[in-house]
Amino acid sequence: MQNRAWQEVQELLLNFQSETSTDARYAKHDLVKTLLQWHSNWLSGLLDSQVFELMSQFAEQGPYWVPRAAGTAMRDEAA
Repeated sequence: MQNRAWQEVQELLLNFQSETSTDARYAKHDLVKTLLQWHSNWLSGLLDSQVFELMSQFAEQGPYWVPRAAGTAMRDEAA
């Protein structure tokens, strides 16, 4: 059960298009920045290196940043 809950949180944090309002995007960005600022030591050991890198990029780039692969997937779905 605990593993499933963590997986759901991870999926939500990495879904860069789940928030449609500006406030929600900024709140998610602030949460990720705070998690990395205060807990990066144990998060880097807990998370897959690619997941940790995505979270780091999101924290650095801002609330409207979307990984290139996610943007490509969106365009493919629209076609």
